[in-house]
Amino acid sequence: MAEAPSLADRIEAVLPQTQCTRCGYPDCRAYAEAIARGEAGIAQCPPGGAEGVQRRRH
Repeated sequence: MAEAPSLADRIEAVLPQTQCTRCGYPDCRAYAEAIARGEAGIAQCPPGGAEGVQRRRH
């Protein structure tokens, strides 16, 4: 039986994967984990823009 994706996995899946560090984290995975822990906001990803924020809210 496959394990369901974690919250961080689901968040990482909607990030643009630019690894630009403009969110303040070393890569998209670290940013996704911080969001999942409630330590980062969903609007810290400039490449994701407003569309990315909308996708992360759903």
